[in-house]
Amino acid sequence: MENGIHLEVIWFDQDVIEIVLSCSNERFSGQAEIYLSHADLLELANGLRDFLRASATLVTSSLAHSIRVTPTGESG
Repeated sequence: MENGIHLEVIWFDQDVIEIVLSCSNERFSGQAEIYLSHADLLELANGLRDFLRASATLVTSSLAHSIRVTPTGESG
C-alpha cells in the first residue's frame, strides 16, 4: 500500500455512499469500509482538508464508526 490517505467509492445510491478509507505510513497501515450519507462525505472531506492545512485533530462523530486522526507527536 502506498503511504498516505486513500478514499475509494465502492457503492452509492441517492441516500448512502460506501467507501473504503485506507491510511498508511512507515509504521502503520489500516483500512475501514464505511457507509456515509452524502452530507457526511462532505464533512469528512472538509475535515481532512482542514487537518492537512492546520495539523489539527479530526473527529467525525456523526459516522457509525468514529474516525479519529491525530498528527504524529500529538495526543488527543
